[in-house]
Amino acid sequence: MENIIKQLLDAEVRAETLVNNAKAERKLMVDQALADIQQEEQQFEARLPELHADFLSKAQNRAEQSIGELQRRYQERTQQLSALAKQHEAESLETALRLLTATH
Repeated sequence: MENIIKQLLDAEVRAETLVNNAKAERKLMVDQALADIQQEEQQFEARLPELHADFLSKAQNRAEQSIGELQRRYQERTQQLSALAKQHEAESLETALRLLTATH
């Protein structure tokens, strides 16, 4: 009976050792994970200016493209209006000439 109790106590001691080892390992894993997260956050924060500059550069490129497109459309519309004005000017001159020659 004494031998069985000793075996049970030894088993309990081994089990406690395993539990304590597992807790220590878990704590190390959690601490490492927290350290990794903190490092990742620091790296991200260090890259924020670069990301911001890249975003601004892309936004400026898109704005310049949009401005270029608007200028192209404006130029086309100006040419169309100029052509229409010349056409109407010629038509007006013809009409005025017809009216002047028709009354004389």
